Amino acid sequence: GDVNITFGSIMGLWEENPLEKPVGQHLIAGCYALYGPRLTFTISFGDTPTIFEYDHKEKKFVLLRKNIQLDSNTNRCSPGNFKNASKIPGYAAVMKHWLDENYRLLYAGALVTDINQILMKGHGIFTYPADKDYPKGKLRLLYEGGPLGFIIEAAKGKALTQSGKRLLETTVTQTHQRETFFLGSSDEVKTVVKLMQD
Repeated sequence: GDVNITFGSIMGLWEENPLEKPVGQHLIAGCYALYGPRLTFTISFGDTPTIFEYDHKEKKFVLLRKNIQLDSNTNRCSPGNFKNASKIPGYAAVMKHWLDENYRLLYAGALVTDINQILMKGHGIFTYPADKDYPKGKLRLLYEGGPLGFIIEAAKGKALTQSGKRLLETTVTQTHQRETFFLGSSDEVKTVVKLMQD
């Protein structure tokens, strides 16, 4: 857009039609491309993710980072749905937790960019809870949550819904189904989901 922010494409590869099944059941690869000052491509086939960068001079992708594993703890947060934080039960407590502990903000407002920052830094959390306009969440389970949850889990992180359920165990009932996302460093994801429920 006119603000020149990064954006991305998310892709998943399933062995079978994922409809009416848990989104992660037949998911064999998750990947995304991030378009910005650098063009990067991240992929996992269930093993730890690998990130490639496009070399414009050589006109090919080269290895940027491999064997990405997230620390279980973090001091970095990407709070999606920030504008409604004060209206969402539990989310104000999450914000207080981050402020009290002097967390650093890693927030671009673009899902792929925020997830990429978490993977590149080796820790962090992305959150997007439900609100009154989107009581089931706003982001798409099938073509956002499935692939990104797969990548985060492959990096030894956690991918949960607001209820604490494993994102990849959530059944896909329709292609545009919405869901809540809590993705990133495992201990922090568990802490934040608990705060949302208390």
